Amino acid sequence: MKKSTAILFMISIVSLAAGQERLSKEDTEKYARLCVEGFGKPLDAQIETQGDATRAVAVRGEGGGAMVIPDKDLTADKLAKVGKNVVPIGQLWLRKWVPVADSKPVAANKNRIVTVKADGKDRPMPVLLLGIRKEGTEHELIVYAKDVDPVLILPLKKVEFVQEIPIDLEWERGEKNIDKLTMTVLGKFRTIVPVTRE
Repeated sequence: MKKSTAILFMISIVSLAAGQERLSKEDTEKYARLCVEGFGKPLDAQIETQGDATRAVAVRGEGGGAMVIPDKDLTADKLAKVGKNVVPIGQLWLRKWVPVADSKPVAANKNRIVTVKADGKDRPMPVLLLGIRKEGTEHELIVYAKDVDPVLILPLKKVEFVQEIPIDLEWERGEKNIDKLTMTVLGKFRTIVPVTRE
């Protein structure tokens, strides 16, 4: 009897911990709407993205959090037709994290910072614009920050499974203060975006 109770308790703890890593759909959509509205349509955006707040995903990790907002036009058909030109797939918002390029945090003046008013506070956050292109036979995730050139170009690994949401996101603690955001696009492609604490 005691053993069963202990097992149930451990399952509850594990479930609770897992639940704390991902924001609820309701909270995610609320924050995603504020982010989409705050971002607007900047003239200096390298690619045009139209965020779909209803299909956003947000995760919390050690010292920060991240939210990916897929593009409204992201579909499997569109993904299948990707060529040399960058096709927008969405936006990645970071809270108290910054992207890592060449094993170093991207400098503050290189990040595109958007201040969003949430929960009665002004919250400055780096936002990254995401696109996919095909280089030869391989696909790449193109990540734009503030500059014209991409801040990251990441190889995409082909995967094949059914995915209910357009872009899924998972956080994992890494080494040397560089954590991993695993991003999976439509159950077809996967890559890891490196991030670190501000």
